[in-house]
Amino acid sequence: LPTMCPSVERWYQACEYAATYACSVSLLPTHRKETNRVVARNRRIGVSIIDWTGWIVAASMHRVTAYMRKGYDIVRKTAADRNSEAGVPEPVRVTTIKPGGTGPKLPGRTPGIGYPTFRETLRRMRVASNNPICPVLDRAGVPFEPCYYDPTGTRIYEYPTVQGPAPPAEEVTLWEQAMNLLTVQREWADNAVSNTLYFKPKYKLVYWRDASTPKQEEWWSEL
Repeated sequence: LPTMCPSVERWYQACEYAATYACSVSLLPTHRKETNRVVARNRRIGVSIIDWTGWIVAASMHRVTAYMRKGYDIVRKTAADRNSEAGVPEPVRVTTIKPGGTGPKLPGRTPGIGYPTFRETLRRMRVASNNPICPVLDRAGVPFEPCYYDPTGTRIYEYPTVQGPAPPAEEVTLWEQAMNLLTVQREWADNAVSNTLYFKPKYKLVYWRDASTPKQEEWWSEL
């Protein structure tokens, strides 16, 4: 979460800590022998970034590119050191961009390298009626309504959020989104990047004939 780091040095430290944690977790066996064999062979980890589009708005693309390059080197070196200490092979892959679900929502940031769907939204969350947080939300005046399927056991709270600082996806061209994917895949992620490209599917086709060349016929798309 680089946009929550107060300095670039803290971002580099976060890269080191995340790599140490991921390598430590990879040493734990799962309940599947097939999975354990693959993990033992590859030692693959995936240190991810949250709110990448907010990061480039806050710090600019050329700075973020430099930060990702150095951050990747730190993750790679840390992973090699930790696995060497544990007596296991170095990871074949170490970085990624994951889709992001609950994680980005907790600090109110945009998941992965995507843009917010809208600038302002209503966030809704399901909460058990006996959860201790309900009285806190009630005192704060957060509105709710009972769940249609479980009216006595579940409440649905809603509150407004302002997404950003990156612009909403509908204001960003398909090509810019694709170039962001290219940049992150080149400068940071050696695993695959999770990504969704937004575009306008409906275009009006316009027929045009050049008056100087009557036989010429051309089509183009107009927004």
